[in-house]
Amino acid sequence: MVSFAFGTDTGGSGRVPAGYNGIYGYKPAPGAWSRAGLVYACRSFDTATVFAKTLDDVAAVDAVVAGPDPADAFSAIHVQEAARAPRLAMAPGIDTFGDADIAALYTQAHAAVTQGNSGTAAADIAPFQAINDLMFFGPMLAERDVSVGAFIDAQPDACHPVVRNLVQGSRSFTAADTYRAIYRVQEAKAAIAPFWEAHDALILPTVGALITRQMCEDDPLGPNFRNGTYTNFANPLGLASVSVPFGRTPAGVPWGLTAYAPATRVPTLFKAADRLRAVTQATA
Repeated sequence: MVSFAFGTDTGGSGRVPAGYNGIYGYKPAPGAWSRAGLVYACRSFDTATVFAKTLDDVAAVDAVVAGPDPADAFSAIHVQEAARAPRLAMAPGIDTFGDADIAALYTQAHAAVTQGNSGTAAADIAPFQAINDLMFFGPMLAERDVSVGAFIDAQPDACHPVVRNLVQGSRSFTAADTYRAIYRVQEAKAAIAPFWEAHDALILPTVGALITRQMCEDDPLGPNFRNGTYTNFANPLGLASVSVPFGRTPAGVPWGLTAYAPATRVPTLFKAADRLRAVTQATA
């Protein structure tokens, strides 16, 4: 019906819905697109996103929207490196939380990517995931309180009780806890710096297991946390990423891969995404 639609992304909301719908979802690095006027969750690293059916449409939107905005205090200038043949790295195995269908799809995807791109390295993703828990279990939640806490206090019934409890519960963290979290993020950035010297794009599943509405009704927290296993780290680490469709489960549910790259390598990130697109078409 439309060529593209905008969304937002804090921990994965510009990539995970794309994976579940068999479309492309692009999340620029925080600051690369203006955030003026967004309803923030975490203003310091939220970003607007785009959903589209084709990678060309994603790139076209980015070409128009990207750039600094004086109205956004967190706007940043990321001078782009020239596009080049991407040096890929992909996790050889992932945790699919018992989802056999996704395990089979990832095995197929890994074989297709590594066979079609000689030199694809095995990626250790532990340094990236080292800060995942900060998104929902640490003082980063306090930034959500800054954004929407006053609204929740004034209209508690207007917010889902699970979200309300998470946001209001963040008030137990101290300023010292916040600095410890900042240190952890900086330490994670330092730990992955050598990775980006050797590679241009990290390839991961968009989600490691498919989550149903019933699963979320039964457990509102656990399944949603699992949805962010391979996405939560991106914004705090300042990465750009694009979710690319790759296959469907036997039940017909779409699933995808996501490519991650530093903020200055978006042209090469799109080349990596195009390789994934070509692999998908070859294996369809």
